[in-house]
Amino acid sequence: MENILHFGSLNFFFGMLLINSYYIESFAKKYIYCDIEKLPKKDTALILGTTKYIDKGKVNYFYKYRIDAGVKLFKAKKVTLNFYYLEQIPQNIIMNRKQ
Repeated sequence: MENILHFGSLNFFFGMLLINSYYIESFAKKYIYCDIEKLPKKDTALILGTTKYIDKGKVNYFYKYRIDAGVKLFKAKKVTLNFYYLEQIPQNIIMNRKQ
């Protein structure tokens, strides 16, 4: 009996996971652009940070591709005012944040 309940719980969990995944994908679809020409101009761009290098000095491709995308946006004049690269949230902001 326990195995049947456990199996049912797993089915419910994975079913909810699929439903959530579908919902997020359908909601986000209108905000994802594959063609830079279709991308609307914005005042600000935020590039999420990551480490520049991984093991033994190899370039981290997540870093490389994010920077390359930022350069393409800049050259295509899709960002008009500000570019921010968020590498790390300073500790003083975290420590002084009001709860």
